[in-house]
Amino acid sequence: MGRDNKNIRQRLVLFSVSLFMGCTSRELIKVDVAQKENFSGILQYEMFYGAPGFGEDTASDEKEPAYIRYAAPPFLFRDTILASDYGVSLASCSYDTVKTIQIRVDPHSNPYANNLKNMVGKKVTLTCTLYGAYNGHHHAPALTEKVYAIKE
Repeated sequence: MGRDNKNIRQRLVLFSVSLFMGCTSRELIKVDVAQKENFSGILQYEMFYGAPGFGEDTASDEKEPAYIRYAAPPFLFRDTILASDYGVSLASCSYDTVKTIQIRVDPHSNPYANNLKNMVGKKVTLTCTLYGAYNGHHHAPALTEKVYAIKE
């Protein structure tokens, strides 16, 4: 009986390791600035607070509403524009894992802006190009540069 338990434990360990390796070996897509790509995930509407207290006094702080798309699965993003602005070689820029995208659409020039409210809480596919966050008003590491389509 002891020998059978040892075999069962060994098989369980091997199964667990193979299951873990299978789940983590999926390669994430790599995206560069201005690369047109499709992203799927849940769309959320969130409120962020700005000056003067940045959330300490929500009654008097500036409100910064944002549509945030949570990536499923995450992706790898390389902000090459900042690299070129600072004279950094592209080869030395690494990819960062990104789970969120802030959707920025101008309601005057983009037909998708009016539909976002109806898509909150739903899984959406976003076709767009991205750029990297560079100031405190950006609430995700990647933001939409140009939006080509948003579909449920």
